[in-house]
Amino acid sequence: MRKRKSKIGYTLLLGSYLIICNIVNQFYPAKQESIAKQTAIISPENVKTSYAILEIPKLGLKQTLFSQDDPRNHVDRSVTILKESQLPNQKNSTFILAAHSGTGPHAYFNDIHKLQIKDDIIVHYQAMKYTYQIQTKYDEDKTGYIHLPQTTNQSRIVLTTCSQNNQKQLVIIGVLTKKERET
Repeated sequence: MRKRKSKIGYTLLLGSYLIICNIVNQFYPAKQESIAKQTAIISPENVKTSYAILEIPKLGLKQTLFSQDDPRNHVDRSVTILKESQLPNQKNSTFILAAHSGTGPHAYFNDIHKLQIKDDIIVHYQAMKYTYQIQTKYDEDKTGYIHLPQTTNQSRIVLTTCSQNNQKQLVIIGVLTKKERET
């Protein structure tokens, strides 16, 4: 008899907990999603198992990147590595990333317009830390293409998103200044 009462008590307690969680999630879904997203992005386990991590210290951004053949590597889901990219470990690479700006849960590049010349952009890839320094920032017409200055002797990163007036494309280019093994 005693065991049956405690089982009923635990069942009621668990049921009450689930109902309360459901109510909280209905009233605060964005906050719960945001907390979960931040935890997943910056956890040590995620750093060890992710394909790459984009970090922009000035903006407090630290975002997981997915390989080019991963279905999550899509601008409607994450910061996207464009198919035209060369990966950071390649000599004289151009690593091109695109993401939404504006509003919504996938507007990862909403604040990149705040970046200035000489700000740092960091990519963690294959146990290496690649630090880029911004050298160029410009808007260009939205045509589905971005025009990049030709270079043959340096590695660079390109970030792109809609500009604030939404009629143009913002392009930010950084050059590799430091490459170091991560511990």
